Amino acid sequence: MENRDDTIIRFSVSLQQNLLDELDNRIIKNGYSSRSELVRDMIRERLVEDSWS
Repeated sequence: MENRDDTIIRFSVSLQQNLLDELDNRIIKNGYSSRSELVRDMIRERLVEDSWS
């Protein structure tokens, strides 16, 4: 049986150009290999923060 945590779901996000530029800068600054990798990390961090509040 497939582990749901291993399933990657693709979805679209619309952003203003300045937000996309900031994401791209963070990718370079923090050594991420893709936007997806950065966004996954940011979502995980936020979920952890919210679970502590």
